[in-house]
Amino acid sequence: MAPPSTRSEARQRRAAHRAAASWRQTVGAHPVMLLAGLAIGLLGLVVGAIVTGVGARDSGELSLDIWLSRHRDGLLVAVGKVVQVGFGPMVAPQILVVVCAALWWRRDRVAAVIVALLAIPGWFSVEAGKILFHRARPPAGTVHALVHETQPDSFPSGHVAFAAALVAALAVAFHHRRHVSTWIYRVGVPVVVVVAACRLIVGAHYLADVLASPLFATGTILVLVALGSHLPAALSKRLATTP
Repeated sequence: MAPPSTRSEARQRRAAHRAAASWRQTVGAHPVMLLAGLAIGLLGLVVGAIVTGVGARDSGELSLDIWLSRHRDGLLVAVGKVVQVGFGPMVAPQILVVVCAALWWRRDRVAAVIVALLAIPGWFSVEAGKILFHRARPPAGTVHALVHETQPDSFPSGHVAFAAALVAALAVAFHHRRHVSTWIYRVGVPVVVVVAACRLIVGAHYLADVLASPLFATGTILVLVALGSHLPAALSKRLATTP
C-alpha cells in the first residue's frame, strides 16, 4: 500500500488534471471568450472617452461626490480609510502574495499560479486608461476629500481594479469547483462593490472611475484565459514533479 503522502500527491495530481481538462473544455466551448474580453475592455475605453469629454460637472459625477461628502458617517469613513490602505499599491501586492501562498500551501498549486498570472495583469490593465485619459481627481476642497490624491490618474480606479482582478482570477482558477466558485462570487462581488463605494465616499474618484475598473480587469483576464487555454495542463504537468 502506498504511504499517505504518496496517495495525497496522487490526489493532487488528479485534481490538477481535472482542473486543466475543465479549463480546456470551458475555453473550447466558448470560442467567443476572446472577443468578449476585447469588447469589455473596449467598453471601458469608450466610457473613459465619454466621461472625460463631457466632464464631471456636466455628467453629474461631481454632484454625486458632493452629495456623498455631505452624508458621511463615522463607520463609512473608517471603512473608506481601511480600503484606501488595504487595497492600495503598498498592501495589495502583499494580499495577493498571501492568497497565492495559502493556495500553494494547500497544494492548490495550479490555482496559485493561475491567480498570480491573471490577477497581476488584470490589476495593471487600468494603467492604460490612466495614461490615455489623464482624468483629474475630484477637487479636494469641493468634495472634502479624506485622502490626498493629486495626480491626474482618476480614471479608472486602481483600488477597485485590484479587488475585481483578484475576484475574477480566483473565479477562473476555481471555476471547475462549483461550490467554491459560488462562494467566491458571493463574497467577492460585494467586496468589489464596497471598495468602489468607499473610493467615492472618501472623495478619491468619480462614479465612472470605479465602474470602469472591473471592465478593464475582467476584460483583460478573459483575453488571457482565451489565449492561455493550454496553460493549466502545462502547469499541472510541471508542478506534478514539484515537492
